Amino acid sequence: MFRQFIATVVSAVYFLFGAGIFLGLAVVVGWIALNANDTVSRRTLQVPTYVTPIDLSVALSTEDFDKTTARLLGSINKISEELPKSHDAGALPAAPTKPALNLNEVARPKPELMENSPQGPLPKVSDKGLTAWRAYSRSVGDNIAPNLVTVIVQDLGLSEKVFMEAMNHLPRTVTLAFNPYGRDIDRFTGIARAQGFETLMGIPMQPSDFPQRDPGSRSLLTDNTTEQNIEIMKWSLGRGASYVGVLPIMGDAFTQTGWRMAPILNEINRRGLLFVDGTTPQGIATTRDLAVRGGLPFVGVDIVLDQSLATKDIEAALQQLEQQALKVGSAVGIIGSYPNSMLVLERWEATLAMKNISLVPVSVIAARSIKEK
Repeated sequence: MFRQFIATVVSAVYFLFGAGIFLGLAVVVGWIALNANDTVSRRTLQVPTYVTPIDLSVALSTEDFDKTTARLLGSINKISEELPKSHDAGALPAAPTKPALNLNEVARPKPELMENSPQGPLPKVSDKGLTAWRAYSRSVGDNIAPNLVTVIVQDLGLSEKVFMEAMNHLPRTVTLAFNPYGRDIDRFTGIARAQGFETLMGIPMQPSDFPQRDPGSRSLLTDNTTEQNIEIMKWSLGRGASYVGVLPIMGDAFTQTGWRMAPILNEINRRGLLFVDGTTPQGIATTRDLAVRGGLPFVGVDIVLDQSLATKDIEAALQQLEQQALKVGSAVGIIGSYPNSMLVLERWEATLAMKNISLVPVSVIAARSIKEK
């Protein structure tokens, strides 16, 4: 009797266990049937997908490849035409296409404006009184707006690639400033003039944080004598030709030292050049006063355009330049020869015609600083 009872209990347990397993399997199978697609989709999204590129030019014959490419381009063009056009008021217009650059076209300096020296050919006033800043200036004609802006692109000549970018993309009414430490500066300045640009020669000068910032071995220093500084400056002046004037490189400490700066400006004036100062407000005030008293054509920079290299900040600085020109009739900005800076500048120039503003070379602004003879 007892054994029969035990057997009955064991049979019941086996039955319940088996029924539970069967019921559990049924639930799992049912859940999978209802949620399998969603589970696979979620899992697929979590797994990175790697796409191996296919070289169609190898997979297809040349004729089939050309036909396939034509169909793809046709589809892309059709899709582009159907897309809504942008109405972003801040979008810059496409830059105009420039003619191909002819590197063999090099403008030679005028012999009557050159003086031979151990440092190389130096600019001088001709026997008939012709000056370099007038002889090498770019004619802009009478068809210009009443409000003028000048932009100087500095530190060119250290890289041929950067120089080529400037030649191919910058408007011809921009003024180019060259660093004398570069190679082939005489060739670069000749090419630039042949392309219609006005050019300046950089003169390294002592900055306020010297020697932490070092303008190089050929720089004007406040501890040098006047004679030493003039000889050092001749080295820079002899590095190129056909330029209209000079521009300090660094130099905020030197330009503020009036008694050191005065003989330098006299030498620049004696050689028929104009002077552009973009150092500091204090330096510009000092050199402007000395230039006015000496009859030297002078231009002071109003705005450094790329203190930040971000596109939006350069565009904002260019708008400031426009506002300054509209307010007082003219404004001068200076910008580095960085690829993005030159790209923004190129596109900005195309917008000026509708704003009653003309971009002009530096000599146009300099002519306003002196009484015409």
